[in-house]
Amino acid sequence: MFSNNLEGNSRGILIYVSKDVKYTQIFPDIGFSECVILELEDVSHHKMNIAIIYRSPSSTTENDKKIIEYIDILCARDGNKLVIGDFNWPNINWNTWET
Repeated sequence: MFSNNLEGNSRGILIYVSKDVKYTQIFPDIGFSECVILELEDVSHHKMNIAIIYRSPSSTTENDKKIIEYIDILCARDGNKLVIGDFNWPNINWNTWET
């Protein structure tokens, strides 16, 4: 089980990983704690980077910049990427990909 410090955080993020999977937790030092990144590796050494992100509806511009920086760090890593979370951007038009 991996989390973003459930005891010291009012909003917790959890990722459960089977003990049979090789994994590493990644800790970008950017001052953003509403996230968890794991790098999983299969037996053929293919990598999958999984990021779970939470963005508060009252997020500040500075916090939004840290989320973007966090995603940039993830995208620069080797292997496939999967980003999931609650971004609380209610005005996204999924048909046109605009906000």
